[in-house]
Amino acid sequence: MSHDYGSKSGKERVREYKAMEAILRGETPEKRIMVGYKGKKQKSGDVESPLTEIMQKVRMPLFCGSCKKVMKKKLDDQVWMQYQHCFDCQIELENKLIIEGKYDDWKKKKTIENKLAKYKDDLQGIKEFYDKKSVTHFNAINPELGALDEEKYEVENPEEWDSKIDEAVKFFKSEIDKLENELGELNEVA
Repeated sequence: MSHDYGSKSGKERVREYKAMEAILRGETPEKRIMVGYKGKKQKSGDVESPLTEIMQKVRMPLFCGSCKKVMKKKLDDQVWMQYQHCFDCQIELENKLIIEGKYDDWKKKKTIENKLAKYKDDLQGIKEFYDKKSVTHFNAINPELGALDEEKYEVENPEEWDSKIDEAVKFFKSEIDKLENELGELNEVA
């Protein structure tokens, strides 16, 4: 019985031999999961799913887009999520800003941008909550039997509820306007 193992790597060939020996002894060989991608071919290449583009944006690449160094530090991951470059590039950028005397303005701008994003998220959450006059929670008492405990909360005074939500919406809109104006002034100076 002749097999051509020439195209396989040494590790793969050894794994196959061990699997065959295990089968011959009556044992179960090591289970493996094979993951692959087979896209539909077009004239210009594979069709990418919408998730491919999203994953490219959120997954840290192996190399920094600015300096082309390998990003392997834990700090690289954190900095890449914020600035899309490695920790070393961020240190160089901040050092350059300090030398030029622009660091405080840059830091203030980043703080305002973060606050603005948080306030916009909070405002969106409040608007989603606006129409809910009752909320039901289910607590699992015994998950194995499927027993649930239902808790229901209802608004006792809908007019007061609506006025408080309106007040919160006004507050967040005014704060967002203030921050956007402050950010615009910083951008004009820079």
